[in-house]
Amino acid sequence: MALKKIFMKYKFLPLLLILSGIFIILSCNRKTSANLAEGEMKNDTIYKGVLVKSGICSQKVVEVIGEKEGLRFEESWTDESSNKTYRNVFSVKNICDFPGDIKEGDTISFRKGKEVKQCAVCMAYTPVPETHVEIEVIN
Repeated sequence: MALKKIFMKYKFLPLLLILSGIFIILSCNRKTSANLAEGEMKNDTIYKGVLVKSGICSQKVVEVIGEKEGLRFEESWTDESSNKTYRNVFSVKNICDFPGDIKEGDTISFRKGKEVKQCAVCMAYTPVPETHVEIEVIN
């Protein structure tokens, strides 16, 4: 009953509440859009790396050279099959999208975050780093 009297006395109150709600919703959406745009820009970072290992079943190990910010990798990893230690490496998660003409020792440019396609791969064991990253090779 008291609420009804307040609304009768201040007829603009419901309109004020509705406008406040709309303002809050629009403010939240604008902030979220800005955050998404910032995140998308980070995905556009172009990294450089060297293919240091290509396994028997298309496993790929990339050593990151240059810019590393925003990229997951292992600072040090020892290949148990060769006992060789690599720095700043990761294994490629989306091996079906990795170009077949790139050989060990080749330098590549890539972006992170390409969706992983399902494809058939053999299961022969080749040691690779535990950190797996989806990449899109540019060159």
